[in-house]
Order: sequence, then structure tokens, then C-alpha cells
Amino acid sequence: MKENTFEEQLNEILNLWFENLSEEEQYIVLKNLDTSEDGFDNLDVDTKYKVFDFEYISLESRVDFLDSVFRTAAGNYANDFSFAGRFISDMVAHAIEYEYPLSFFKDLTHGCQSGMIGILVYNSDCKRIYINNLDDMEEFKLNLEDELGEPITNKNHLPHYTFMCWLCYEELGFSIARTLFPNEF
Repeated sequence: MKENTFEEQLNEILNLWFENLSEEEQYIVLKNLDTSEDGFDNLDVDTKYKVFDFEYISLESRVDFLDSVFRTAAGNYANDFSFAGRFISDMVAHAIEYEYPLSFFKDLTHGCQSGMIGILVYNSDCKRIYINNLDDMEEFKLNLEDELGEPITNKNHLPHYTFMCWLCYEELGFSIARTLFPNEF
């Protein structure tokens, strides 16, 4: 069985998201896309993706949509690593505050050390998260090292648990960004 491309998966997510909107929200989406006669299912993915521009869609609906998109973009990471679900949910909570999700990922390039990721500001929080996800975080790092062909080192001499949390959060985020915005990352 052929696996769907990311664009096909995104199209399915958009269609499911649209179906779960209230009738009023569906009307607003179609009106703002200027496609009320074409129907949402018949639109191309790029046109559907413009729903991010709408202020009229409920916050809850936008959060659900972004969560589905980020989890799909994360691919196997979302299911294979215990920390991924919590980190993705946190990324969604941050990205929803931006005009465009891409802006969140661009800000993330400054790293967790910038203080922008509240769940990873304090060493005590990082320690707790690391202890709860130790094996998966270490495996994630080993996979990254295999991909890079070289060891990843803690050049800033952070506590190991803080370094690992920041590494996993940032690299998971960059993986999602590379999938969603290949021309930007």
C-alpha cells in the first residue's frame, strides 16, 4: 500500500477540519476564500491552507487544526518518542499566537536558550521532563547523530538534562518546519 504524501495528508486534515466546523464557520471560510460555489473539497491545498489568515475561525478549531498538521508533519517522531506529543502541543500553543506558524519556527531558530519556550526555561522543569523521557530523548539524540554522521556535543556546558530537552524540542520543531516550509528551512 502506497503511503500518502505530506500534501495528500494535509489535504485530508484540512477536509476533516472543515467538516468539523460549525455551519457558520464553514460559511465564513468559503466566503473568505471566495469559493462558496466550488465547495471546500474541490479546492487545492494551497487555497485551503489560506484559512490561517482568517480571524473568524474559533481559537479551538485553529488549535485542533494546527495540532493535526504539526503531528502529521512530525511523522514517526510524533508516535515514536514519548516527549514528542507534549512538545508538539506546546509548539501549537506558541504558533497559534503568531500571524503565521512559520514565524514561530523562525523565532525558534534563536533556540530555547532565548527563553521563548516556557516549559523549558527552568532547569528543574527540564530535569523532570528529561527523567520522564530519558530513554526516548537519548535515542532521539543518537538518531540525529547517525543522520549527521558526527556526535552532538554540549558546547555551552549546560546541565545534561537541560541540553537534552532543548535539543529535542528544537530539532523536533525544525523537522516539522522543514516538512511544512521546505523553502524556508
